[in-house]
Amino acid sequence: MGTQLEIVEQSISTQKWKVAQKELNTAQIRWENNKTWWTVLLDHQEIDNIDLSMNRLEKYIATQDISLSLAEVTTLKLQVDHISDSEKPNLQNIL
Repeated sequence: MGTQLEIVEQSISTQKWKVAQKELNTAQIRWENNKTWWTVLLDHQEIDNIDLSMNRLEKYIATQDISLSLAEVTTLKLQVDHISDSEKPNLQNIL
């Protein structure tokens, strides 16, 4: 999903709204396909936050709001990165 979100961010920056929407749709499909598995491992609040962020980003792209779209895609990327970091097996996560 990270790759799609990077493309979404670049597309928003260059105001290529159709590309941004297409890549967001791809990210949403990937998220929906994997969400069931993640619900076993993650706090439901994190999953809800990602769902809400994706919905907001979709609306911001639809209205072609650059500032809000860039802010929301950055938030979404941080949320996805947080999941990745928190689920990696390391000493900090074990203790």
